[in-house]
Amino acid sequence: LEPRATEDPAKADDTGGAVVRGVAKDSPAARIGIRTGDRIIQLDRRPVTGPEDVPTILEDAAGKGRVRIQWMR
Repeated sequence: LEPRATEDPAKADDTGGAVVRGVAKDSPAARIGIRTGDRIIQLDRRPVTGPEDVPTILEDAAGKGRVRIQWMR
């Protein structure tokens, strides 16, 4: 994931989020259709304001088995 400031300016808006820099083949992210360049805007029903939010939210959600994710392309 990388900060919003380095993403395509044509996609820039006020949604925040974390831009996906890569997706491992056969990973859970790949299986649900997340692609490089997508922006994760919500994890576990919590807003993602930047890439620094992702590890914290995922750690808090550990043990749930599934984490709801919202992203935009």
